[in-house]
Amino acid sequence: MFKKIYLVTSILSLAFSSVYAGKLSPEKVDALIQKREEIRNWAPTCADGSYSEKMHECHQHDVTLFAGISCLAATLSGDTQTRDDRCSDVENAQGENGRFWRGPIRVGDENNPFSRDMTRGALAYILAGAYLNQNSQTRLDTRLNALAWIKWIGNNDEGFKVCKNAKGNRCAMTPGTTNLFYEIYSVLKLLDPNYGINPKLINKIKRKKNYESFLFGIETGIFTQEGYPRHLKATSLLIYRILNMELGSPGKTKDKSKRKRWNRIAKKLYKKDSNNLLMRFHHEGANDKLADMLINTCPSIAPRTHLNLRDFRWQRHGGDLTNGGRPSDGHDCIYLINLMLAHHNGNLYW
Repeated sequence: MFKKIYLVTSILSLAFSSVYAGKLSPEKVDALIQKREEIRNWAPTCADGSYSEKMHECHQHDVTLFAGISCLAATLSGDTQTRDDRCSDVENAQGENGRFWRGPIRVGDENNPFSRDMTRGALAYILAGAYLNQNSQTRLDTRLNALAWIKWIGNNDEGFKVCKNAKGNRCAMTPGTTNLFYEIYSVLKLLDPNYGINPKLINKIKRKKNYESFLFGIETGIFTQEGYPRHLKATSLLIYRILNMELGSPGKTKDKSKRKRWNRIAKKLYKKDSNNLLMRFHHEGANDKLADMLINTCPSIAPRTHLNLRDFRWQRHGGDLTNGGRPSDGHDCIYLINLMLAHHNGNLYW
């Protein structure tokens, strides 16, 4: 079975192959794929197969974030099962009016309904489906979902926010969030009032000062606090690197200065959390030593303790590998394994 899965991964890599391929030995590639399939057997899901954050109940609090970035990583690696499952999770977390919620079972639940964190997952899903996916119908469907979302934001009676009825400013479109919308919706050519998007929202998104504000914040370390904020910045970094890849031109990037900039940011994130395997990956890329660390860290069977902690271990300082930290929930390991395989195959490069 593992050989068949590897064949799918290898075939997809032909579409994106680059001079940056071959970072892993064949033995490590096989071992990573085997580990991923072992984890898939126990990673928690709801009765309908959607993403769950707990082992013994269907729980969805941050699913749109984690399923969205898992959808993106799986699309890049050629892991079609994870791609289809996790991309569907985000698609099903969108209501009929275009509004996104925290997960499929949370649609319509106004109790802490969404946040900027979830926004990165929804944008990762849009990038995967409308930009990277090779199926024309999937690209069209995802574009329509992207349009429905931004039209809902433009008509939100609480202002240009990604959600409503939430505490604090968690729904506000900060400069970093605004720029992610700009970069993704621009490459998809969707920032057009002819599509029925509020022109004032388009103008807000197009303000390039947001872009500089976001990057300056990362590069100076202002927004690289310990824990989940750093994980969110790593997610943004992944998105920016993908957008800078010249698809169809192996190994080429659209802007060399951006490429150097992203690499500097990756190094800064790694230095702030060198024991975190996700931060190490963003700095070093796929290599055999990191593969061994990941394989040894990720359990092949469900851990017996702390099964109901609901987020990615990579959100915690050190990836929770120090001080007797929490075990993996499975989904986090599948995510990083797929990023490793994507970088090895040349589908992700910098």
